[in-house]
Formats: sequence, C-alpha cells, structure tokens
Amino acid sequence: MSVSRKRVIFDLKASCERVGRLYPILVDRRGNIIDGRHRLAADENWPKIRLERVETEEQRLVARLISNVCRRQVPAGEKSEMLEKLGEIYLSEGVNRGKIAYKIAEMTGMSYRWVMKYLPDKLKERPGLGGPSKALKLDKRKEKTQKSKVAHLATEEYKL
Repeated sequence: MSVSRKRVIFDLKASCERVGRLYPILVDRRGNIIDGRHRLAADENWPKIRLERVETEEQRLVARLISNVCRRQVPAGEKSEMLEKLGEIYLSEGVNRGKIAYKIAEMTGMSYRWVMKYLPDKLKERPGLGGPSKALKLDKRKEKTQKSKVAHLATEEYKL
C-alpha cells in the first residue's frame, strides 16, 4: 500500500471519528465499487448505496466521473484517465473520434469544453487541427509546399 493511500485511509478514519461517515460507498447493481475504495479500506462496514440502474462499464465510469468531480478536487491525470476509458468504450462502439467529446459531455453532464480539456488527444478531433490522421495530412501538405518553393528557386526564371 502506498504512503499516500495509507494517509488517505488514516485521514478518513480520523474524520469518521469526528463527524461520522459523510459519503456512502457507491456500488453498481452487481456490487462492484463505483466510488469509495478508500472508504471501504478505512472501514469495511462503511454504508453503501446500490445504484440499480448502473450495470455496464460505461455506466460505472459515468457514475464514477460525476460522483468524484462534483464532490472533490480530482487531479487532472485522474480525470484524463477516466475520460480515456470512457472514450475507448465509445470508440469501440463505433462512435466517430470527432464525436466522442460530445458523447461524453452528453452522458456526464460536463461541458464539452471541460471534456476537451481533459480528454487525451488520441480520442479527439479538433476543428482545424484534426486527430492523428488529419495532422499527418497537414504535415504532408506542408512538405509539398516547401518542395515546390525549392523547385521554383532552382528554375532559370529565378536566376535572371
């Protein structure tokens, strides 16, 4: 167990003694933890709420994202990690790379701008820049333009 995890569990135990268990552990229909792993580690009898409508990995990720971001300060890396997992689910379902951010915003209630800020680049296509494939095309166009300038400089007309 990492030092930071031990510290979180210690702090949870101390807080529980002072004010009680403020936030229940959230579990899906089958009992998988959505949110509350540290709370469970601090006290295995911590109250749980079963969310019967949450059945799929997509639904678990959406619930986890909402419950964490709306309740506490979540590090940028953790936000990106959750969005990446959700984006990969949508990509595997055939959602176009350019629509993934919209889909996540719709499903989570987060703004499109917020999603774009934390969604890894490999899962988005920005207007004007595009995703990986569009960027490659832009590079090739730039390369052709540079070659044509060089070719022009080598002509007899230029030398005059």
